[in-house]
Amino acid sequence: MGIRVQNTLALVETVWEDLEHVAEGSVEERETTCSVDTKKLLRVLHFQAVEPVMIVLCVVESSCLIFQVEIGNEIGHLTYYVPLMTADAL
Repeated sequence: MGIRVQNTLALVETVWEDLEHVAEGSVEERETTCSVDTKKLLRVLHFQAVEPVMIVLCVVESSCLIFQVEIGNEIGHLTYYVPLMTADAL
């Protein structure tokens, strides 16, 4: 999975490898693109500070990104919702 942040001044890309799909059964590989507010996404990515043991990302079509972050030693989980930007906001 990759995340790319791009504007007129810079382009930053991050790639995660060796990810697993958590759904049961056959899953076809797909590629999708969505736009989110950079500041909102950066706030969410600070979950790395809690040293998560598992992160689940879900893209809800035309709506939002959902990050579910499992914290170690059965402490609990955090859920973040990042709204997608509409064509008007781009």
